[in-house]
Amino acid sequence: EWFVIGTILLGVAISVGNVTLPSYAKWKFPLQMGFVTAIYSSTMNLTAGLGSGVSVPLAEMSGLGYKLSLSIWIVIAIVAMIIWIPQLRGAGKGLQAAKGDVSGAPKRKMRQSKMAWAIAIMFALQSTTFYTNVAWLPSILMDKGFSPETAGYFFMFCQFAQLPMTFLFPILASKVDSQRVIVMFITGLLLTGYLLLFAGSFGLLVISMIFIGFGTGAAFSTCMLLFSLKARTDSGSISLSGFGQSIGYLLAAIGPFLIGYLYDVTDSWTPALFSYLIVVAMFFGAGMVATRKFYIEDELEGRI
Repeated sequence: EWFVIGTILLGVAISVGNVTLPSYAKWKFPLQMGFVTAIYSSTMNLTAGLGSGVSVPLAEMSGLGYKLSLSIWIVIAIVAMIIWIPQLRGAGKGLQAAKGDVSGAPKRKMRQSKMAWAIAIMFALQSTTFYTNVAWLPSILMDKGFSPETAGYFFMFCQFAQLPMTFLFPILASKVDSQRVIVMFITGLLLTGYLLLFAGSFGLLVISMIFIGFGTGAAFSTCMLLFSLKARTDSGSISLSGFGQSIGYLLAAIGPFLIGYLYDVTDSWTPALFSYLIVVAMFFGAGMVATRKFYIEDELEGRI
């Protein structure tokens, strides 16, 4: 019972943090949104990887088992809370600023915006590739004749390949005149990676892991930046972030089940690999709509 309650509370905390961070970056660092997004998105990926990698070794270090591992994360959470407490001093000013910006706040619901839906679908599709990779990529590699250990190393390599692009792409996306160029480049990375996944040779599969890692890392951080970049106001940013991530994660949760179903029906990973290509093509289409040159408030207020 307590385990379920704790899991729910952790999920709520993660959701609130994910939705709030893009708006916070826009409020506190309006001129450095790309750099700040790069820092927190790459840190999210790095710590998530470290957490999954060291939790079991920590649990096996003593007779305390999982309790020792959980204690480490509790200490880190307390340290983070202490660091964040001083930031509350400026919260009142931020609320006043938001209230003073009512004229720029969206007048219609976020679900009435084509751009909001495009960003949500874009976020959903990049999340789909990530969660499907986590669920099935090692199995796909084992089906090609690799041992579970080797498949695990391949996937770890793919995960680490995300980090440089997670940091680099928000900075690039915030500086270019049109983010459509960024979407095209990400699409190229993902298409190359998943096409090479059809190969059977060791070398080509290593290159595949690099490109898939590059593409998924760049896609995630770019989507996180769009929540800030495509809103004129703080309130618009947090509304767009909440809408986009809610819809995005809901749709992305279906991906791993569909891929598993395809494999069960066909007894082959080939349809799943083609599904990856379809997802990437849809990501490109949504990205072309999401990166049009106007703010979400402009559309909601009927100015376009």
